[in-house]
Amino acid sequence: NYAKDSGISSIILCTGMKRTDAHAFYEHNGYEKDSYCFDKIIKVD
Repeated sequence: NYAKDSGISSIILCTGMKRTDAHAFYEHNGYEKDSYCFDKIIKVD
């Protein structure tokens, strides 16, 4: 309701790829899987 009242039209979130229970929860609640997030660790010497 807060999002609707504030004029927010979308919510984007990222979760770990191994969190399959969380993925199922989000999809069950109307979220659509439309991408993957990537990260890279850079070593600082």
